[in-house]
Amino acid sequence: MTDAEKRVREAFDALEVPPGLNERTLSFIEGKRESGTDLSTSQTQANRAKVAAPKRSRRAKAAIATIAAAACLALAFVGVGLLDRNPAEESASSQHEQLSQQLAESAAENWPTAHVAIDMNPSIELAVKADDTVLEALGLNVDGALVLEELDEKNVVLKGMPLDQAIRALVESDGFASRMTADSLVALSVTCEDEQQRQRLMSMGNECLAALPCAGTCQAVDPAERAAAVEAGMGVQRYRAAQELMELDPGLTLEDCSAMSMRELRSRIEAEEAR
Repeated sequence: MTDAEKRVREAFDALEVPPGLNERTLSFIEGKRESGTDLSTSQTQANRAKVAAPKRSRRAKAAIATIAAAACLALAFVGVGLLDRNPAEESASSQHEQLSQQLAESAAENWPTAHVAIDMNPSIELAVKADDTVLEALGLNVDGALVLEELDEKNVVLKGMPLDQAIRALVESDGFASRMTADSLVALSVTCEDEQQRQRLMSMGNECLAALPCAGTCQAVDPAERAAAVEAGMGVQRYRAAQELMELDPGLTLEDCSAMSMRELRSRIEAEEAR
């Protein structure tokens, strides 16, 4: 059992639901169902969010699912309780509010607020928490997955590292370093809706790039473009370069471009533009 699951279980064990509250909750939900309330919109939004998110481990999925289910149940209890609450239920309501706060804190500890992709070929994406530490690392392509396996074999744990330390650990790995030359190009893509955190992460990224023996670039990208790039097995900047090259050379496919490094893509683009 993960720490997040344990905290949720402990929070529920402490709850004492007052008499009648369960029945009113079920009655309220049944009433909404009979009235024809359309719940498909929220399900569609959830599915879209799932597509845009990076692949996660079973443990991470289980923790997130547990938190989400518990949060929905807690909100249902609180919402229905507020519709018809008497003084005897005040204590239970307070417990519900504490549970909601615990769930929110647990979700904040187990949910990314930003994603940073490191692209050269290998391609790797880091899910980052609000405190700028790594929550999870994902190999976007086979080469990226091999780099993560290499670090795992060396007992280098990216989870919990500040972003700048994690980037340095990646670019210093054999999978990156053995392919990096003076002509290489390393690209960082930062997706983050919070402007202050986005600026912090880009500052960290630029500092790491400045220490490399090759050129580097760091750019902010929007969530929709990131989702398309992840689906293609690339970071956003390599995905953009692939799209640009395919426009110049329609005979190439996205699969062809995915096998090229950032430098190869840029060189091919320059060659096509010079024709």
